[in-house]
Amino acid sequence: MFAVYFPESLLKATRVTFHGQISGYLLDARPVGLGFKAAMFFDIHQRAENGDTVFTEDLATMEEQHGYSIAVTTAGDRYVIVSFLMFMIEEVDGGQQTVVMSMTREASARS
Repeated sequence: MFAVYFPESLLKATRVTFHGQISGYLLDARPVGLGFKAAMFFDIHQRAENGDTVFTEDLATMEEQHGYSIAVTTAGDRYVIVSFLMFMIEEVDGGQQTVVMSMTREASARS
């Protein structure tokens, strides 16, 4: 058996009181099709274990609460996005290199 690491940014997000029921928390979310691919934590439907990579249903809308983005799916699930994962292609020494960045918002933006 292995232990799951819970980053402080994730634990901090779980302590926020959001409007409406939260279906889960997504780390390193990145757009895929009309939804997101991310590491899921605290899935209320118990379809995924903590840290499992999931694909959300298609998005209906995005909301902003307490400095967090909340992905609302067409199925009605609401996921707090703790961090976004972004890819950039940069030219380095005449060749292309993929740069991966994990992005979170400033802690001061959260209330």
